[in-house]
Amino acid sequence: MDIKAYYEVSIKRNDVDNIYSLLICECENNAQPVVFFNRELRDPSSNVWNIKYSGFPSEVISQNGFKSPLQRFINMDRFHHYCQNGYFSSQYCSFQQIKKEKDTWMATHMEAQHDDFSSLVKCLNFEKYRNSEIWLNSRPIINLTLYYPVLILKGDLFIALLINNQLTLKKTDHVQFQKNYFSSKTTLDESNCYHIDVIKEGFLSSYLNMVKKEISIIQKKLVERKNDIDITIKYVVSEKRKRIEQLASESSTCPPKFPREFK
Repeated sequence: MDIKAYYEVSIKRNDVDNIYSLLICECENNAQPVVFFNRELRDPSSNVWNIKYSGFPSEVISQNGFKSPLQRFINMDRFHHYCQNGYFSSQYCSFQQIKKEKDTWMATHMEAQHDDFSSLVKCLNFEKYRNSEIWLNSRPIINLTLYYPVLILKGDLFIALLINNQLTLKKTDHVQFQKNYFSSKTTLDESNCYHIDVIKEGFLSSYLNMVKKEISIIQKKLVERKNDIDITIKYVVSEKRKRIEQLASESSTCPPKFPREFK
């Protein structure tokens, strides 16, 4: 992995609650253009389930007692960039010159892009799993990490559009690519579709500003829903306490020893 970068925002609920964005980047100096074939998505809001995050809260219990996934609780589909564009790509190609015919090129799948996408997904899964393990063994504070896998290209980037039955190539700075990936850690209740931003090197500054804006909106919405967050924390503390008692009773007859934060 070429770059991993964190951006931290405090919830201002206390001194320890924070939200992080983790950019996971592969960089490629592509000698030949890369073309992504755009497809229209009728309901861009469905991409909300492709937003990857870990930590707490992954879901929130509202005052009426209902549980909501974080994406729905703060309506990420209304502001996250995955859900604002009606187009995405799931296929791409680059070009290779035919050795015996110097003026002839053919479309091909370069190993570099395939390896980059696979590395991004594997690294994201590792970071997500590691952060989940840390959360399971920590006290219940807001410690939320959102993941942004990015492929940064130095060379030309195009999208291919079908307009009036004619294939049209258009230069662009940003493509939203979707990759399906299954692993032993993929569960039935999580999306196996990974949304990867492909950007030109010169677009990086604008992309970072977009990420910061999204994290700031999440921060604001969590502060506004403080009461629901507090209810969720109390529920999690109660469940952890019950689990500690259960494990203690199963292992010995000694009274359980609770960590200070659960007393």
